[in-house]
Amino acid sequence: MSLACRACWDSSNFDGIGDLRGLLSRVQYLDSLGVQAVRLNPIFPSTQYPESYDTPTSLTGINPHLGTEQDFTAFVEAMHKHNMSIVLDLPIHPYFKQLLTAAEKDKQKEAQNKIVIASKKIHLTRKNGSDQDNFTENLINSLIIPPLIEITRAQDKMEDTISNTLRYWLRRGVDGFYIKGLEYFTDDPDFASQIRNWKKIVNSYSAGLDDERILMCSGSVLDTVNESGDSNTLRAVLNNIDLIDVHLDLFGNGTESVKKQVDKVLQGILYSKPGYPWVHWNFGSVDTQRLSTHLISPNGSLGAILFHMMLPGTPSIFYGDEVGLKDIQDSQGERKDISHLHQLAPMHWISSDRAFGFTPMEFHPWLPFSDSWSYIEAGKQSALKDIARLRDVTPPIYMNGVYKDGENLPNCEIRTLHPDIIVMERMYPRRNSYVVVSNFGSETQVRDLSSLYYGGEVVADLRGRVGQYVTFQTLLLYPGESIVVKLDK
Repeated sequence: MSLACRACWDSSNFDGIGDLRGLLSRVQYLDSLGVQAVRLNPIFPSTQYPESYDTPTSLTGINPHLGTEQDFTAFVEAMHKHNMSIVLDLPIHPYFKQLLTAAEKDKQKEAQNKIVIASKKIHLTRKNGSDQDNFTENLINSLIIPPLIEITRAQDKMEDTISNTLRYWLRRGVDGFYIKGLEYFTDDPDFASQIRNWKKIVNSYSAGLDDERILMCSGSVLDTVNESGDSNTLRAVLNNIDLIDVHLDLFGNGTESVKKQVDKVLQGILYSKPGYPWVHWNFGSVDTQRLSTHLISPNGSLGAILFHMMLPGTPSIFYGDEVGLKDIQDSQGERKDISHLHQLAPMHWISSDRAFGFTPMEFHPWLPFSDSWSYIEAGKQSALKDIARLRDVTPPIYMNGVYKDGENLPNCEIRTLHPDIIVMERMYPRRNSYVVVSNFGSETQVRDLSSLYYGGEVVADLRGRVGQYVTFQTLLLYPGESIVVKLDK
């Protein structure tokens, strides 16, 4: 689950900003949903918080609005006690600008060419017994080499800072890092070696398969490197990054668009060989609009999450999607200057007071609450627990492919039967297959899927039918509804 600490968890010091102590008080809630790992969006000091949370002034400190190092340690210990991991967003960009701009690269190339020419001149003058060689060497030392040294120093400073940052947080119990902005540095000459070194550092704090530390990055990193044709850099990413974050857009051109997006990933390089990074799917994050902002049905986000949780790889839920939280409303444009933060609405904990349990009613949150409570009943959230438990024990779902003769074969097939209806089947040798059927539209649908499947046991749904047997001849789905079925063999 992806969390924006300042926005989604009730404030403990009544300044209207969520903090680590408030987050600590909700660890049990996270555990109850079946969460296995929490990704914390940037928690570092910045000049103007929370508006400029993504432009930190340091990568080795806690923003005072969020608490202290002791608060962070308490949160880490509580999470680990409940067998949940913590992944930190590490925004190396814009904290670091690109080390080598195009102009600097040209300057570097020009300096290198001058060194080659000057070196040839040194060789000739020495061969002819000339006294000009000392002059030429001094010219190189004074005019050509310093720019190269400065460039190297900048690269070394970045490498040292990031390496020290990783060690700093690993010593404090962090289980992994999302290297944000890594795509801005893929053309750095030392990019591949840096990635390998970071992975070496992370591995040095791992204690085996059950206690691995991880690195993750955006799918745009892989896309950029793959398009560059640099095989060395591509190998560095594929062999040293554990998770590749992929955003799945549900609001494009109907379910056919969703199918194309998933198929593109499943047929791409990540699934071409066992051992390559797993896909980290997200339907929304700190960088995008919320699911429920686009969905008509109040249950739509839960239905989307059930589909999401059936995808091969690692699903990530953005805080509040489990209760249908929406973007804040700003019809008058009063908060236009922070429009990039409108998705970070304060979390709704209870619907019985106008502060929703986020902070006492006499205090105002840093952002206004969403326009409306989603009215998702607490009982319906049990569907998340059901599907989370299912992922833990069911090979057709937790495996991201079928490994045979050194190949990773897909164990996922998606069909679109209607612009609003999508069907995904997960399978594994000698096991029952599982299917999720979702209605992403605004109208109730009754579909005959008997040509594909006969029937099976409901294992997760939004209408309390878990354990019941259903057939696919007249399958009824309300707007925003999903049903997960264990198929007959």
